[in-house]
Amino acid sequence: APLRQFAMIVLIVAGLVGLALALAFAAFWWRRSNAHQQELALQYRDLAAGIYRQRRLLESITNAMQEMLCLKTSDGHYAYVNPAFADAVGKPADDIVGHTAVELFGSDVAAQEAASDRRALDGAPVTAENSQLELRGRTRHLSTSKVRVCDETGRTTGLVTVTRDESELVEQRLRHERLIRATVAALIRAVEL
Repeated sequence: APLRQFAMIVLIVAGLVGLALALAFAAFWWRRSNAHQQELALQYRDLAAGIYRQRRLLESITNAMQEMLCLKTSDGHYAYVNPAFADAVGKPADDIVGHTAVELFGSDVAAQEAASDRRALDGAPVTAENSQLELRGRTRHLSTSKVRVCDETGRTTGLVTVTRDESELVEQRLRHERLIRATVAALIRAVEL
């Protein structure tokens, strides 16, 4: 009987020691897990703050650009336009996003755009392509560059277009040419006289 009683006490003590060790291990694991969760939360917070800073920087750059900047999806819908683009079209950026060139500019302009879009989507950089476009009741002389956008797998997801309005330069060049022609005509008349 005393041996059985001693064995029972040993088993109970061993069980309590085992339970204490299990509880200690669980507490240690919980604390370590909690610390790891906090480290991950801090890393994610820092990552989110970095992304936010990068986004604000990119946004300030695109908002300050005088060139018209847009991002189109591979199916031709506008996904992003900067304020210069929205101002040139005469609509708020939110009213442009989601629409196509046909909806914004008409089928003739969209057909011209579609050809250069296809070349850029196929991988050929489209640089300094000159065109004329009627924007807000005025003919604009535009110089456009396009490049495709790919995801991490290399699949084409869209197209970035940067367009510069060169109307003032073209008008100055035309005025300069008219002035030269007028000067030459005046010299010819003077020589004839």
